[in-house]
Amino acid sequence: MALAHLARGNVLVCKEIAAAKGILVIIRCIEIGHHHAVLTQACLALGALALHPNNKTQIAEVNGINVLIKLLAASQPGITSELKSCQTATDKNHDSRVGESVQEAALVACTNVV
Repeated sequence: MALAHLARGNVLVCKEIAAAKGILVIIRCIEIGHHHAVLTQACLALGALALHPNNKTQIAEVNGINVLIKLLAASQPGITSELKSCQTATDKNHDSRVGESVQEAALVACTNVV
């Protein structure tokens, strides 16, 4: 929550987080996170960082868009099996970690990235 709050509307903070490899760390949290609150906050932080144009490119370069799309599809049985290019070793057809709050935050992040 702190990163999302700090980054929202503050270009200098967005640059500092990105320079400290924060975008990659946030994306890794999404990939390996097991708790919906962690996933939600990671998506909110990524969404806030994506408001800075240079960060959009960095998010895309470290596979962030695919990770967000996979997260959006994770709670929908049958869809993740169709997204082979987005899958990781922990994929299942239904991911109980992903509730509505996670999907909402991931959708906001996707919207801000593109």
